[in-house]
Amino acid sequence: MAAALMLLVPPAEAARERGARIDSPDALDPLRVEPGERMDLWVRLRQPLTPPPGVQQIGVWDGWFVGLRRTVDLAVQGAERTVEYRLRPLRVRPAGGDRYRMTAVAPPWVLAGTYDLLLGGPGVEASSPGALVIAGGEEDGVFLDVTLPPGPSGVSAFVDGAPLVPSAVSLAGFGSGAAGAEGRVVRFAVPGAGDAGLGPVADRVALRPVAGRSCHARVALRSDDSVAYEGDPGAVAVIWEIGDWATAAGREARLTPALDDGVTIRATGLDGYGRPCRAEQRVPGHAPRAVGGCGCLAGASGGDGLFVVLARFFFLFRSETWEYDAGRDSLLRGTCLER
Repeated sequence: MAAALMLLVPPAEAARERGARIDSPDALDPLRVEPGERMDLWVRLRQPLTPPPGVQQIGVWDGWFVGLRRTVDLAVQGAERTVEYRLRPLRVRPAGGDRYRMTAVAPPWVLAGTYDLLLGGPGVEASSPGALVIAGGEEDGVFLDVTLPPGPSGVSAFVDGAPLVPSAVSLAGFGSGAAGAEGRVVRFAVPGAGDAGLGPVADRVALRPVAGRSCHARVALRSDDSVAYEGDPGAVAVIWEIGDWATAAGREARLTPALDDGVTIRATGLDGYGRPCRAEQRVPGHAPRAVGGCGCLAGASGGDGLFVVLARFFFLFRSETWEYDAGRDSLLRGTCLER
């Protein structure tokens, strides 16, 4: 039986403002980044902030988030067509008057496409539709994105009875309160669509459920402060959730150094049809090796070397700090400072 689906044309959305406004980027001059790269937003806030000078400590921006949101083509019954990713700001700096520069890092596993930018905080809500373009390998060609609800099943897609080939898969949400946080997005390549795009074939698309798979994944701890996703050869994407907000991608992730009180690491392996396999491991804390006793999480490695960014840092003591520099190589480099 074909899975139930919805194909709707979303209404044009205007920017929302409540206590804030996103000045830049916007749809006329969008920000273009690769997955895992740094994003800078220039925002105006009605209530002035007093960002701490110098390096900013963890917890300073609790309650604030930078969000990415877009509407996909189809949704399996029970899923949402809106996908959303909420990211913790890494830094906020004054930019003159009521204007501030807010920095976050795009998830290293987010699918290519055009996204609305969101800003949220205590008494603050703002959006800038179409202000962010995530570049990637799927830019050339026509693709069909389908969301899946929470659960073990995947999805396959057909046009006039011919199967479409899955080209990428990801989560449908990330971060506290994000819509569809346990769902997935499966991207299918649509051959022969050409410049006409998806429109001419949209009403000929059929979705079929794919039964959940059997897997025996585990998170392996290694002696070099790294972790590996093992036991799931069918996974084409592996997404890590480390603590509350940190995220990484690839079959291996590196922790440098370990935390004093430990951290829970969750890995989700997705096959080409979006079927998940999950593993979890508690990483015990031990004495850090960094100068000044700073405990933090830094980059992770994938098949092509250093690949991902971890979007949150952890500290042994609040008086110790971590500075970052997220350039185009998408690796956070840090210096633990003496008190």
